[in-house]
Amino acid sequence: MNLDRVFLRLTVRSWLALLVFLSAAAVVYGYIQRLSGGGSVLAHLGLVLAVVGILVGAGPPREST
Repeated sequence: MNLDRVFLRLTVRSWLALLVFLSAAAVVYGYIQRLSGGGSVLAHLGLVLAVVGILVGAGPPREST
């Protein structure tokens, strides 16, 4: 995957970093809600998105032809 490709004025690498950051924010917010008696769906969704973003970003680079 070419991480330097531009999409909507940001590179793919920047989109992945933004995804991981927002996922971390969702995890923190979800656990705060869980401590106050709410559900933890947002925390679990944030964890899943963070793992997906990290796996995509950490994958082996593809050779461009």
